[in-house]
Amino acid sequence: MEADFALLLKRTRGFEIKVVRGDGACMFRAVADQLYADEDMHGEVRRLCMDYMVSFMFLKFPFERNRDHFAPFVAENFSTYVARKRQPGQYGNHVELQAISEMFARPIEIYEYSENPRNIFYPAIAPLDVNVPIRLSYHGSSHYNSGSTDLFSIS
Repeated sequence: MEADFALLLKRTRGFEIKVVRGDGACMFRAVADQLYADEDMHGEVRRLCMDYMVSFMFLKFPFERNRDHFAPFVAENFSTYVARKRQPGQYGNHVELQAISEMFARPIEIYEYSENPRNIFYPAIAPLDVNVPIRLSYHGSSHYNSGSTDLFSIS
């Protein structure tokens, strides 16, 4: 199934899947690979993401706290959630993907055993035709990898 999925993305989209380490930080690793071509920058992506989720949204008027924007999508106390998600090895999810999309002003496409994205996260303000999407593949309901149109390949 994994090999068929990799072949499908390569044939239909020209994407290669770069496998990232599965240590609970795979979503942040895959995003770091897309942004910096270095999955080991995952800690920085996590830090920036969590900082963004508790910061102020200066591009909106009146100024709105990002906390107020994201808290309704979290099932626990927001401060507890953010403190937990700051820890290495904590899985990322749709809330963090939306924050990353907004923070870097890039759409995020999630491919899950299909040539078309299963989910797309859109930045709040950026024009969608200028910023190259961050492309991730999702495997077995628990692991993200990085999708690329150039030099990376599945091992």
